[in-house]
Amino acid sequence: MKSTRLLSESARNARVWLALARAYQALDQPAQAKDAASRAAELAPDDPTVLHGLAVFYAEVQSWALAGEFERRYAKASLDQDAVPRSARYFLLAGQARAAFRLLQKAIKRTGRTDLDALLEEAHSSSKGTPAHPPRLA
Repeated sequence: MKSTRLLSESARNARVWLALARAYQALDQPAQAKDAASRAAELAPDDPTVLHGLAVFYAEVQSWALAGEFERRYAKASLDQDAVPRSARYFLLAGQARAAFRLLQKAIKRTGRTDLDALLEEAHSSSKGTPAHPPRLA
């Protein structure tokens, strides 16, 4: 049967699980939403579209650390230059200033982007135990 095959294929489609996570969230069913999001992550751990979708999903439910991690992975898998600062912002919201600081340091070293300096300074000032003065990378 065509419908049985379609259901079977959908069960292995990460984008379907991501859409299901959003639907559950809209229906105020957070446990099912997180389960569906986890399934999407399992099915497509390197798919940039799914990674970004998961970052957005977790940001919408204010799971900032997960949003930061999925956006960081998306940044590595895509050409979206805004993904690194978004990921750093999510880490800052999660109270993970060191993770934001390290992410931004690496991005600045790799790309030479000076537009990230202000966010780097914010991450530095929010973190404890980092050097007294962040190294100049520009």
